[in-house]
Amino acid sequence: MTLGDEPESPYVAETRYSVLEDATPGTVLGTVVASDEDVGDSLTYTIGAKDGTPATGLPFQIGGSTAGGATGVVQVIGALDFEVQPVWDLWVQVTDTVGLTDRKDLTINVLNVNEPPSVESASWSVSEVEAAGYVVGTVVASDTDAGTVLTYAIIAGNTNTAFSVSTNGEVSLAQRPDSLDHSPCSPCGRRSYCRRASGPASLHLRRKQRQSPRSAQ
Repeated sequence: MTLGDEPESPYVAETRYSVLEDATPGTVLGTVVASDEDVGDSLTYTIGAKDGTPATGLPFQIGGSTAGGATGVVQVIGALDFEVQPVWDLWVQVTDTVGLTDRKDLTINVLNVNEPPSVESASWSVSEVEAAGYVVGTVVASDTDAGTVLTYAIIAGNTNTAFSVSTNGEVSLAQRPDSLDHSPCSPCGRRSYCRRASGPASLHLRRKQRQSPRSAQ
């Protein structure tokens, strides 16, 4: 009686990795552990998404290709975004020479990186008759990091502390415009004077010239 060796199914371990959301393409997350008891068998590794997303649509690859390969090395190949998808629920599969397979979970956690906020450019005008405390405008700013609290500061062009900015981005007069030193400024027109603050937001103080007795007649 001759006893033949039946092919054994390969084995692959359930795997979990963590990676920063700013990881660049080519970053190696690790190597999936797999084995096969059959001597001489070679393994092919593939990955996919549990939600059915094709491997070509994933920001990861295994074995040096989105189609899979002969090694279990998992790499980043695309952009990651914690705010969009903090966890990737994938699977990893190994296939041996005779086509037997094993499949396990491959979970990749994307870790948040503090990203800089953004602020929109703005331009406002205010008449000299407005009193101190008058709100000139509100700075529009945002931050993609959830739960982040923004603070505001005027860092340039605010001569004599003419303006102040609140904790919610409201820019207001810190003193009456007619107490400020005005200088001619063409953007406001021939009959006006203004001063401009440099930076993302420019502030124009409009001061109409008084009419002469002749022109008033």
